[in-house]
Amino acid sequence: MAYVEKIDIDTATQEVERFLDARKLRPKSLENLSSLIPHLIEAVQFGFLVFGKDTIKMILEEPIGEGGSIKEIELKYRVAPGDLRASISRLKSQKIDDQLKCVFCEYCVTPGMVPAIIDKLEPNDFRIFNAFALIFFP
Repeated sequence: MAYVEKIDIDTATQEVERFLDARKLRPKSLENLSSLIPHLIEAVQFGFLVFGKDTIKMILEEPIGEGGSIKEIELKYRVAPGDLRASISRLKSQKIDDQLKCVFCEYCVTPGMVPAIIDKLEPNDFRIFNAFALIFFP
């Protein structure tokens, strides 16, 4: 598949930096996430991540769900920490992957997104999911 640049890399970098600044991450947290940031920049550059005023759209390379019904995932910028903790505490599993999926779904405003459907993401889409989930993780 040939990828088409939607915006230049400098603009994509600025968008990701604005997003990370809005998350108010501490320097050590940013340092720990530094290997994920290039994935986000590339996703913005090629149009797989679109930062809107109130939500973030993740455009999937490979649709998922019943008959490929989910083509994009819409995410909120913020979720109350109590909601995240409550969601994670309902998990019977203590595996970090399950917790990340749960956190990601708390941020989703796309109908039908449940942790189990994340396992169906194509590898490139999963990398974007993973970067977001780790940034959002409490």
